[in-house]
Amino acid sequence: PAAQLAMFQTGARGASGYRLLARVSPEVASIFEQTCLRATGGRCRDALGVVAHDGEGQVITIASGQREPDEIAHAQRWSCVAAHLGAGWRLRRRLRSVRLEDPSVAAVLEPDGRVAHLEDGEAKDARHVLANAVQAIDRARGPLRAHDADGALRLWRGLVEGRWSLVDHLDTDGRRFVVARRNSPRVQDPRGLEPRELVVAEAIGRGASLKEIAYDLGLSESLVSRRASAARRKLGLSSLAELALFFAPDGLRARMCVAELAGEELALGRLGVAEDALGGLTEAEREVTLGLLRGETNGAIAEARGTSARTVANQIARVYRKLGVASRAELAVALTGSGRRN
Repeated sequence: PAAQLAMFQTGARGASGYRLLARVSPEVASIFEQTCLRATGGRCRDALGVVAHDGEGQVITIASGQREPDEIAHAQRWSCVAAHLGAGWRLRRRLRSVRLEDPSVAAVLEPDGRVAHLEDGEAKDARHVLANAVQAIDRARGPLRAHDADGALRLWRGLVEGRWSLVDHLDTDGRRFVVARRNSPRVQDPRGLEPRELVVAEAIGRGASLKEIAYDLGLSESLVSRRASAARRKLGLSSLAELALFFAPDGLRARMCVAELAGEELALGRLGVAEDALGGLTEAEREVTLGLLRGETNGAIAEARGTSARTVANQIARVYRKLGVASRAELAVALTGSGRRN
């Protein structure tokens, strides 16, 4: 279970399997290493894992043996690939039929973006957005992918407006259409967040960056940031790190209880950080880490510690490297993992 939780919590879309499982225990990482050696005839001790979240609590992992998994170039590409894997898996589970009469169909477009049929009001309001997305995919599939693969991936987002997946459809006469199928993540929340705010908050709780969430949902990064801020304000949280701590798989939301006070029902919870995860940090790095979790800026941490912002930035970089994370949100998620709590 701890290994499964570590896989679910990782914010990295392309990760070293050994490094990831070392968060659980050296013994689990060693078992993984021996498994890789046996599977590859002694050639590989580790494997590159692509971790794709579907936004509804399921994860796909695809592993490929690598001699030097730490020297993985173009990590952003893996993030984009994982976004499409997660959205595709979610759509496959939901799809009853590939026919155009299926309830998932919101719009049918020509390959050049012209609208052939609109099924619902939301699609009608977003017809130009859908047309632009179809045209962007057409450019991504063309010569661009040969000389600028990253540019092609940026054009082809995981979703359109956080609601639709664009899928090719071949008609019986051989004509190709592009179908917009409803495929937004379905999540439930008892605390009054709007569904689109909750989708963003859940992704932050998995350690995803705002940039990655924007790509996954086909939204602007500024809109994702506004939704995260709205969720944070409604929950009375003071920072993005606290939002990540709240929505982490093993975080505060999973540890709350309901109590009655003066006739009112209150949801209560207390969350410490996993002490085991802090074991490899120096005392100074621990204090900086706790400052990050409180949502303090580098300057505020430096002022409290009587040091420079540059020194704090270097300490943060060392903390990230030691814990195998790349952002404050991912740090918060990593520190809610299983282990002794302080």
